[in-house]
Amino acid sequence: MGDGLRPSNVSQAHTPAYWESNARIAFRDDQRRIEFALWIKNLNNNVTPTGFVLNPTTAEIFTTVPYPRRYGGEFTCHF
Repeated sequence: MGDGLRPSNVSQAHTPAYWESNARIAFRDDQRRIEFALWIKNLNNNVTPTGFVLNPTTAEIFTTVPYPRRYGGEFTCHF
């Protein structure tokens, strides 16, 4: 089957390019036993759809969006 005839090659199945940025900063003691870190994911709060699925029978379009911005902290202790 040629590339032009595949269902995944329809214009509704393509998504625009996008950036997603994450950040993490950590502080560790000199003996490398204790670490405290803060992190954030999807720093730029990207909401661009990441995929489309077209149901050819019903012409329904299903889409997914990226995870929302998330943040948190970590504490690690090696003993």
